[in-house]
Amino acid sequence: GCVGYPVEGKSLALKRIPSHEVDHQILENLLNRPHRRTERSRILKQSSLLPDSFFTTLSTNVTTKNRTMMPDIDAAEDDDPAFMLLGSVLTTGYYAIEIELGTPRQTFDVILDTGSTMAYVPCVFCGDSCGKHTNPPYDPHKSETSSYVPCLSSKCSTFCGSRRCGCESLDGTFHLMLPALNVCSYAKAYQEKSSSSGVIVDDVIWLDQWVNRKFTFGCETKETGEIYKQKADGVIGLGNNPSSMINQLVAEGAMENKFSFCIGGFNGGGVMMLGGDTPVEDSYLRPADSNSNGTMQYAKLVQNINYPEFYSIKLGKIRVGPNAVNVPSILYDVGYGTVVDTGTTFIYLPEAAYIAFHQQVSAEMKKHESLAKQVPGPDPRYPDDVCYIYTGPTNSSFANLDFTNLPSIDDIVGMQQRQQLEFDNFLGLFPDLTLELQTPDGNSEGIKFPPSNYLFRVRSGSSTALCVGVYNNSNAGTLLGGILLRDMLVEFDLQNETIGFAAADCEALASAETSD
Repeated sequence: GCVGYPVEGKSLALKRIPSHEVDHQILENLLNRPHRRTERSRILKQSSLLPDSFFTTLSTNVTTKNRTMMPDIDAAEDDDPAFMLLGSVLTTGYYAIEIELGTPRQTFDVILDTGSTMAYVPCVFCGDSCGKHTNPPYDPHKSETSSYVPCLSSKCSTFCGSRRCGCESLDGTFHLMLPALNVCSYAKAYQEKSSSSGVIVDDVIWLDQWVNRKFTFGCETKETGEIYKQKADGVIGLGNNPSSMINQLVAEGAMENKFSFCIGGFNGGGVMMLGGDTPVEDSYLRPADSNSNGTMQYAKLVQNINYPEFYSIKLGKIRVGPNAVNVPSILYDVGYGTVVDTGTTFIYLPEAAYIAFHQQVSAEMKKHESLAKQVPGPDPRYPDDVCYIYTGPTNSSFANLDFTNLPSIDDIVGMQQRQQLEFDNFLGLFPDLTLELQTPDGNSEGIKFPPSNYLFRVRSGSSTALCVGVYNNSNAGTLLGGILLRDMLVEFDLQNETIGFAAADCEALASAETSD
């Protein structure tokens, strides 16, 4: 078990122990296991490209479902927890939820990431080594239920994945036989040069007004890069590993081995649901094409022995409109294969597929040259962005309003309706995207995504531009990021090893699932 040590905040100086000071006789079979230090790419766009009024205001006052449960009742027997999603592709570059940790509760906004496996939030003693985020840092010594994870514990040997976690000492606090091995620690680095490191603690996570479950997570003592600069407090990993929130809660008996997302459209938002039956009522689902008929289509989860924490699927072919991207299907198996990753903002393809995809989109858009014009992206940091502006007929601007008298509410509403119709017409010029995925029975099925699931919206001068959110990933693999999952109900059924996709009204579903 884990032992809680009463520690004064002023004595929490952390020290990393060099390997030559560690007792190798004890650690020789624990510290030399292979480890993949870079988990996945996470590229975040800056929201400063757009005026504040361009987006729907995001609520930071997030609530979870209120249920009248006693603490000793298993959460899986009652309504399953649901969390509203915060953020969007451009306002934040990620999707997050609000969680509560500790006793009494401490609140944090954490990025949902199916491509990583553990949770972490800033520690109160991180100081200037952590950035300024939405909420105050976590203070383990204000929680009656917190404790450090000992370095020689069995949890420390498995929690960090393929390699044993590290060791940190709390100087001047303990006088044990092996002081170098007091506290379990972690360190994570990402491809975009950001990193997170700290100590590992046990505490509780609240699923409800009444119900909490034991939960182990990282307490950050250092952040760099985008993790330091981001607004969200931390990350909550949902990947396939004992340290992920999903596997911890399943082991606690708090939920079935299943979770679902419904990510909102261009304005973001949505809902995450843990366990239970995925809501597939007709009122929430909408047919994406004549094949889906408003039902959920399933792809088989594929085991990848080199990257077991990823949610991998078998991608056979991509179609842009009616035309296939002309590359061999084996290309989508290179690197880490094809991965569904909510922690990645956009879609990343192997280089040959990326080039062919953009050629197909360009060919389709040339059919509408009188209505859409290709323009450079507005951000010089990303010169390869491919964007289009609408050049067709328009009568939706404020210039068309009569300001001799103050415009009426009807005038403004009418203009907004015309703007939406114009935008819908613009969006309709782009081809659909179809992914042919391996189904649970070993066959393949095409799952169609509308153009809004690979396009993102920016301001280009005085116009609204739509940019193609599909990028070159060299030969690292294929990443299906959050942009592809917008306005889709996505079910991760880990018990049956499937991922389900269905076009859905995520705004309505979020409202229903998180209402009192």
